[in-house]
Amino acid sequence: FLPFPLLFSIKSAKMVSTESFMSSPHLYCDSANQTGRNTMKIIAFGDIHMDTSSLTELEGISRADLVIITGDITNLGKRSEAKTVLNQILRHNKNLLCLAGNLDNSDVNDYLEGLGMNLHGQAHMVKRKVCIYGVGGSNKTPFATPWEFTEDELYRLILEAHHQARELIDLAEPIVG
Repeated sequence: FLPFPLLFSIKSAKMVSTESFMSSPHLYCDSANQTGRNTMKIIAFGDIHMDTSSLTELEGISRADLVIITGDITNLGKRSEAKTVLNQILRHNKNLLCLAGNLDNSDVNDYLEGLGMNLHGQAHMVKRKVCIYGVGGSNKTPFATPWEFTEDELYRLILEAHHQARELIDLAEPIVG
Protein backbone atom coordinates (compact mmCIF):
# COMPACT_ATOMS: atom_id res chain seq x y z
CA PHE A 1 0.00 0.00 0.00
CA LEU A 2 1.03 3.59 -0.56
CA PRO A 3 2.04 5.82 2.33
CA PHE A 4 -1.11 7.86 1.64
CA PRO A 5 -3.98 5.37 1.69
CA LEU A 6 -6.12 7.60 -0.51
CA LEU A 7 -7.16 7.40 -4.10
CA PHE A 8 -8.55 10.35 -5.99
CA SER A 9 -8.34 11.97 -9.37
CA ILE A 10 -7.04 15.50 -9.63
CA LYS A 11 -5.31 17.66 -12.21
CA SER A 12 -2.43 18.70 -9.98
CA ALA A 13 -1.02 17.76 -6.62
CA LYS A 14 2.06 18.79 -4.76
CA MET A 15 3.72 17.41 -1.69
CA VAL A 16 4.60 20.05 0.84
CA SER A 17 7.07 19.12 3.51
CA THR A 18 6.73 20.58 6.95
CA GLU A 19 8.68 20.07 10.12
CA SER A 20 5.39 19.88 11.97
CA PHE A 21 3.56 16.64 12.55
CA MET A 22 6.78 14.70 13.11
CA SER A 23 8.21 15.76 9.73
CA SER A 24 5.30 14.12 7.93
CA PRO A 25 4.60 15.74 4.57
CA HIS A 26 1.10 16.81 3.76
CA LEU A 27 -0.56 16.64 0.40
CA TYR A 28 -2.21 19.69 -1.06
CA CYS A 29 -4.37 19.08 -4.10
CA ASP A 30 -6.06 21.59 -6.35
CA SER A 31 -8.21 20.14 -9.10
CA ALA A 32 -8.88 23.50 -10.75
CA ASN A 33 -8.19 24.10 -14.38
CA GLN A 34 -6.78 27.45 -15.47
CA THR A 35 -10.21 29.09 -15.34
CA GLY A 36 -10.85 27.94 -11.77
CA ARG A 37 -13.90 25.92 -12.81
CA ASN A 38 -14.69 22.79 -10.79
CA THR A 39 -12.12 23.60 -8.17
CA MET A 40 -11.55 21.28 -5.25
CA LYS A 41 -8.80 21.85 -2.69
CA ILE A 42 -7.78 18.93 -0.47
CA ILE A 43 -5.21 18.96 2.31
CA ALA A 44 -4.10 15.58 3.68
CA PHE A 45 -1.70 14.94 6.53
CA GLY A 46 -1.04 12.43 9.26
CA ASP A 47 1.22 11.40 12.11
CA ILE A 48 -0.16 14.13 14.33
CA HIS A 49 0.45 12.10 17.51
CA MET A 50 -1.59 14.59 19.60
CA ASP A 51 0.44 17.62 18.47
CA THR A 52 -1.87 20.15 16.82
CA SER A 53 0.35 23.17 17.49
CA SER A 54 1.25 23.63 13.81
CA LEU A 55 -2.24 23.54 12.31
CA THR A 56 -2.22 27.28 11.65
CA GLU A 57 0.93 26.82 9.56
CA LEU A 58 -0.88 24.60 7.04
CA GLU A 59 -1.52 26.98 4.19
CA GLY A 60 -5.17 27.06 3.15
CA ILE A 61 -6.49 24.66 5.80
CA SER A 62 -9.49 26.85 6.61
CA ARG A 63 -10.36 27.28 2.91
CA ALA A 64 -9.84 23.66 1.82
CA ASP A 65 -12.84 21.76 0.49
CA LEU A 66 -11.63 18.72 2.40
CA VAL A 67 -9.08 17.88 5.06
CA ILE A 68 -7.99 14.25 5.34
CA ILE A 69 -6.16 12.85 8.35
CA THR A 70 -4.14 9.85 7.20
CA GLY A 71 -3.61 8.17 10.57
CA ASP A 72 -1.84 8.33 13.92
CA ILE A 73 -4.17 10.95 15.32
CA THR A 74 -3.02 10.01 18.82
CA ASN A 75 0.06 8.45 20.33
CA LEU A 76 -1.33 5.13 21.62
CA GLY A 77 -4.43 7.06 22.57
CA LYS A 78 -8.11 6.32 22.68
CA ARG A 79 -11.39 8.08 21.95
CA SER A 80 -10.90 10.97 24.41
CA GLU A 81 -7.48 11.85 23.00
CA ALA A 82 -8.79 11.61 19.43
CA LYS A 83 -11.68 13.90 20.36
CA THR A 84 -9.23 16.52 21.65
CA VAL A 85 -7.21 16.43 18.41
CA LEU A 86 -10.23 16.39 16.11
CA ASN A 87 -11.84 19.31 17.92
CA GLN A 88 -8.69 21.35 17.26
CA ILE A 89 -8.76 20.45 13.55
CA LEU A 90 -12.50 21.08 13.27
CA ARG A 91 -11.93 24.65 14.51
CA HIS A 92 -10.03 25.22 11.26
CA ASN A 93 -12.19 23.18 8.88
CA LYS A 94 -15.42 21.20 9.32
CA ASN A 95 -14.93 19.15 6.13
CA LEU A 96 -12.94 16.29 7.60
CA LEU A 97 -12.38 12.63 6.78
CA CYS A 98 -10.01 10.47 8.81
CA LEU A 99 -8.20 7.19 9.15
CA ALA A 100 -7.06 5.80 12.46
CA GLY A 101 -3.41 4.79 12.30
CA ASN A 102 -1.50 1.91 13.80
CA LEU A 103 -0.69 4.01 16.89
CA ASP A 104 -4.38 4.73 17.51
CA ASN A 105 -6.44 2.21 19.45
CA SER A 106 -9.38 0.56 17.69
CA ASP A 107 -11.88 2.67 19.61
CA VAL A 108 -10.52 5.72 17.73
CA ASN A 109 -11.82 4.03 14.58
CA ASP A 110 -15.19 3.48 16.28
CA TYR A 111 -15.26 7.14 17.31
CA LEU A 112 -14.55 8.27 13.72
CA GLU A 113 -17.32 5.97 12.52
CA GLY A 114 -19.77 7.52 14.96
CA LEU A 115 -18.87 10.98 13.68
CA GLY A 116 -19.42 9.92 10.05
CA MET A 117 -15.87 10.86 9.06
CA ASN A 118 -14.22 7.44 8.91
CA LEU A 119 -12.42 6.32 5.73
CA HIS A 120 -11.33 2.93 7.05
CA GLY A 121 -12.60 0.23 4.70
CA GLN A 122 -15.11 2.55 3.09
CA ALA A 123 -15.63 5.18 0.43
CA HIS A 124 -16.95 8.72 0.52
CA MET A 125 -18.10 10.88 -2.38
CA VAL A 126 -17.04 14.45 -1.73
CA LYS A 127 -19.03 17.29 -3.30
CA ARG A 128 -19.95 15.02 -6.23
CA LYS A 129 -16.43 15.61 -7.56
CA VAL A 130 -14.17 13.01 -6.07
CA CYS A 131 -14.50 9.60 -4.48
CA ILE A 132 -12.03 8.78 -1.73
CA TYR A 133 -11.48 5.52 0.11
CA GLY A 134 -8.86 4.10 2.39
CA VAL A 135 -7.62 1.64 4.96
CA GLY A 136 -6.21 2.67 8.31
CA GLY A 137 -3.94 0.94 10.79
CA SER A 138 -1.00 -0.94 9.34
CA ASN A 139 0.20 -4.37 8.40
CA LYS A 140 1.68 -6.52 11.18
CA THR A 141 4.90 -5.04 12.57
CA PRO A 142 7.54 -6.31 15.00
CA PHE A 143 6.45 -3.48 17.33
CA ALA A 144 2.94 -4.86 18.00
CA THR A 145 1.27 -1.45 17.70
CA PRO A 146 -2.40 -1.22 18.78
CA TRP A 147 -4.08 -1.34 15.37
CA GLU A 148 -2.49 -3.83 12.98
CA PHE A 149 -3.96 -6.15 10.36
CA THR A 150 -2.85 -9.20 8.45
CA GLU A 151 -2.28 -8.80 4.73
CA ASP A 152 -5.48 -10.77 4.09
CA GLU A 153 -7.47 -8.41 6.33
CA LEU A 154 -6.03 -5.35 4.60
CA TYR A 155 -6.81 -6.85 1.20
CA ARG A 156 -10.42 -7.56 2.23
CA LEU A 157 -10.84 -4.04 3.62
CA ILE A 158 -9.51 -2.32 0.52
CA LEU A 159 -11.68 -4.51 -1.72
CA GLU A 160 -14.76 -3.57 0.32
CA ALA A 161 -13.86 0.11 0.08
CA HIS A 162 -13.17 -0.18 -3.64
CA HIS A 163 -16.56 -1.86 -4.16
CA GLN A 164 -18.28 0.97 -2.27
CA ALA A 165 -16.41 3.54 -4.35
CA ARG A 166 -17.51 1.89 -7.59
CA GLU A 167 -21.13 1.98 -6.40
CA LEU A 168 -20.87 5.65 -5.42
CA ILE A 169 -19.31 6.54 -8.75
CA ASP A 170 -21.94 4.58 -10.69
CA LEU A 171 -24.72 6.33 -8.76
CA ALA A 172 -23.24 9.82 -9.05
CA GLU A 173 -24.89 12.20 -11.44
CA PRO A 174 -22.62 13.58 -14.13
CA ILE A 175 -21.36 17.08 -13.51
CA VAL A 176 -22.40 19.29 -16.39
CA GLY A 177 -20.34 22.44 -16.69
